[in-house]
Amino acid sequence: MKVIPEVQTFIGSSGTTSLPANLRILVQAAYADSLMPVAEQLRDDLLTMRGFSATVTATTASQAGPGEILLQYNSTALNNPEAYKMTIADGITINGASKTGTFWATRTVLQLVDNYRNVIPRGLINDYPNYPNRGFMLDVGRKFFTIEFLQHYVKMISYYKLNEFQVHLNDNGFKSYFGNDFMKTYSAFRLHSDSFPGLAAQDGHYTKEEFRNLQKLGMRYGVNVIPEIDVPAHSLAFTQYRPELAMNSEYMDHLSIHPKDTAHVYAFIDKLLAEYTTGDNPVFVGPDLHIGTDEYDRKYAVEFYHFTDRYIKYVEHLGYRARLWGGMRWMQPSLDAAGLTTRITNNKGAIINAWSRDWVDANQQLRDGFKIINTCDAWLYIVPGAGYYRDTLDTYDLYRNFKVERVNPSETIAPELRSGLIGAMFAVWNDIVGNGISQQDVHHRALPAFKVLSTKFWKSNPSRSYAAYRAVADSVAEGPGLNFGGRYSDQEMAALSAKLGATARSFDGTTRYELGGSDFGYDYDISFDLKPSAGNKADAILFQSYFSKVLLNTGGTGKLGFTRDGYTFTFNFLPTAGNWQNIRLTGDWRGVTLYVDGQRIERLTVQHNGRFNVHRTLFFPLEAAGDASNGFKGELRNLKLARFDSDVQRQEFMKTQVTLPEGEYYIRANGLYLTNTNGATPGGNPVFRTLYTTEPALADQRWKISIDPESGRHKLTAASYPSKYVNEICNFGTNPYSHLWNTYLFYKKDNKYALQNAQNGGRGFWIVNNNRLSPGEENYDDSSYILEIIPADATAIESIPGVTVGITTNDDTLTITGVNPLCLQLFSANGCLEAQTSNSKTLKTKALQSGVYIVRIESTEGKGTYKIVL
Repeated sequence: MKVIPEVQTFIGSSGTTSLPANLRILVQAAYADSLMPVAEQLRDDLLTMRGFSATVTATTASQAGPGEILLQYNSTALNNPEAYKMTIADGITINGASKTGTFWATRTVLQLVDNYRNVIPRGLINDYPNYPNRGFMLDVGRKFFTIEFLQHYVKMISYYKLNEFQVHLNDNGFKSYFGNDFMKTYSAFRLHSDSFPGLAAQDGHYTKEEFRNLQKLGMRYGVNVIPEIDVPAHSLAFTQYRPELAMNSEYMDHLSIHPKDTAHVYAFIDKLLAEYTTGDNPVFVGPDLHIGTDEYDRKYAVEFYHFTDRYIKYVEHLGYRARLWGGMRWMQPSLDAAGLTTRITNNKGAIINAWSRDWVDANQQLRDGFKIINTCDAWLYIVPGAGYYRDTLDTYDLYRNFKVERVNPSETIAPELRSGLIGAMFAVWNDIVGNGISQQDVHHRALPAFKVLSTKFWKSNPSRSYAAYRAVADSVAEGPGLNFGGRYSDQEMAALSAKLGATARSFDGTTRYELGGSDFGYDYDISFDLKPSAGNKADAILFQSYFSKVLLNTGGTGKLGFTRDGYTFTFNFLPTAGNWQNIRLTGDWRGVTLYVDGQRIERLTVQHNGRFNVHRTLFFPLEAAGDASNGFKGELRNLKLARFDSDVQRQEFMKTQVTLPEGEYYIRANGLYLTNTNGATPGGNPVFRTLYTTEPALADQRWKISIDPESGRHKLTAASYPSKYVNEICNFGTNPYSHLWNTYLFYKKDNKYALQNAQNGGRGFWIVNNNRLSPGEENYDDSSYILEIIPADATAIESIPGVTVGITTNDDTLTITGVNPLCLQLFSANGCLEAQTSNSKTLKTKALQSGVYIVRIESTEGKGTYKIVL
């Protein structure tokens, strides 16, 4: 059936069923108190999604008739509390094992009505999840997401039958990106506090009522919204607020858990947690509270164990179930001052996210009484734009190979312990603060993961092929009234385009013209005719939505630009006042390209700012043109909306993949050569330099490219020091070499190469910034072909573009053909200038010894460097 996640079983019968617009939703009277809210939610969702005007009434009937949906509990107990059975005949009869099971059945109904365009196959569905806990975690600490975004996600998570949404409320950036000064490093705590005024981040936080209502919304939709307050590491927001809480200046993002400091640290945390969990109207109204506890300094293992044990018990004392990341394997049980082993056991079933093999021994934690949720970083972490972990999850691999019981690449939960393995969760971490990633960028990366992992968490072994799964996943909606992905049908695009047709519409700076859309998601192709008037204000609004704005006179520069999520980006283009210009913008998740009157002007894509990559992307805003207070002055006409197929673009790109013969190569970009400037010293960064002419220096510009036997992919090492391999973030690796992380793919077009990370290193292509290689985006277009890969034994080290240079030698003369030389120079392999001439095609080589020489040519056609043997 066309449902995400796939149902456990469907036994089809003949015919189809179509629900009328005035259908009746019936609730068996015996269960009305429990199921009436579920029926009313279904009624509202059908109105939003399909325009149906359903009625809701109680009944004593046990089967639905034509044009009816009946909700009831199963008279025969189902083994799983989230299970349901659904009979699709003249009407639709739902028997749920519980209120929750019945609610999940209504999500199936919504998808059947939408995905089959209300022509639903008849038959019997028997459905239930294989795991009770199926979730998603969002890091809002390092990047703020609006409460509307979180509300949207509650509803979308529910639509795919996931039932947990963990909100990571505090965290901080890396101090290396903030001048190595913790007091200047970005940090945020996202929840208003009365106990600690000013603690909540000023650039975005939630009121108590907003977060309380978010959890209540989750309860309506079958989703447990789990607040996480991360201590004792990742706690810079608290130590910046009260520096005396910090461990020391080196680890200021760690709360001190040294015995001499715990009194005031514990008092702070206790008071903060109690503020949200006690009183007549607590903020945290769900059953769980997550306390973090990961990545603390290993030197304080004993103190970490005491801290963790205390706060598990404190959370339980407050009446909540404790959740934590855990770090007991990394911290390692050891002896405390009294000679006692510091091991934490838990008989109340506190839950650990098993996120890293290094940090969490999932089998041991199960033996110690904990419950486990698989949150394996190698497969389930999205870290947008970081260059490590994954920028997007590998849906093909996950669909075919992911197993909840396999908690990391080398460990599986023992069969006798699997009753404590309660599910899985994937996560989005926004590690790189200020990298330009927007809320829509996060959504674009996460949405495919929601669909594939809701399937695998619900039904461990789906019966559909991956191709069949994709056919359903690519068409299924986000939920009733939900469209953060900015998808529009052809009819919807035509209707939006018609709002600004061939007749020009005038804007006087105070005109807001409603278009009726929201944001147009990737991959879009939008054009319109623009005739700006003179005298537009700074940042005059051309198009806008809740999330973003397209601007004229951006920042007072006169140029076209856009703003979203607190970032403003500007094209190097000044629209001409009084003239019609055709503006065309194409956008994907890697950047935006501007064309004017058919000419490509500029592509804004990933740009390195000296610290990290900044992502310049845009969901195009289609809510309104102009603005009532700061709109543009001028005219618009001929709005055109279209899409391009990025899958086709990717497939064409993939056809250019090549396998390089093993050997030594020069790697050139922008006329410079990749160079090992660190010698045999471990670590360091390869950089681009001008070509050396002397040995052994020239050897530092040669690179050995080999084929890794385990992966079949390429490995890149310094030819002069083969132990120095280049890792997935384009540095020399210091960890043990791993084919899972440190092997790459090459692509070739027009004598230029693209180099792509693979497997655990993500799928980003390498880019050049500040004469350094850097990990970039998964960018399947011509901008990824940036490198020249030149065999070290090739004649042309640096060829003159567009010409074929001939070099011939006899006993005493070197002759050049194909160009008009201005200067010829001949160097020995050790860099000594042996001969030169000007304005001549011949060079005397008499009396030179046999060997390898370098010829440098400066000609009217350009400059080149060639290797010859005399």
